[in-house]
Amino acid sequence: MECLFIGGGFSALLTAARLRERGVESIRIVERAPTSAAPGTGTAIRARPATCRPTTTCPCWTRWDYVPSRLYAKGPEIYAHCQAIARRYDLYDLAVFRTTVISTVWDEAERLWRIGTDRGDTMKARFRDLRQRHALEA
Repeated sequence: MECLFIGGGFSALLTAARLRERGVESIRIVERAPTSAAPGTGTAIRARPATCRPTTTCPCWTRWDYVPSRLYAKGPEIYAHCQAIARRYDLYDLAVFRTTVISTVWDEAERLWRIGTDRGDTMKARFRDLRQRHALEA
């Protein structure tokens, strides 16, 4: 695959959505938590009373023209918004839940990362250096 995210928090959620907007389909999100919208983050949001001031601290809100119900959005609203983003970009189909990455090895010959999981899976992914990533942003 082109991109593999180890952990599925806000960063993975937003980056995967942006990559999908640019036509990148070969993406995988590996997350050890059970199924959730922003895989790791959704569990944390539901587990404790979370709040954030979304209009100033999180592009997760402003990027998708979502206006929260209050200045400091509460955990369930944050979680619901993450779920909406994941559904909009079909990110659930890209995620492997209840899986922990146990090894990452760079294969110089293939110029790919080999990623091993606690389930016995081996995945291969190509990560780009900073100069190459700018091509995606253009």
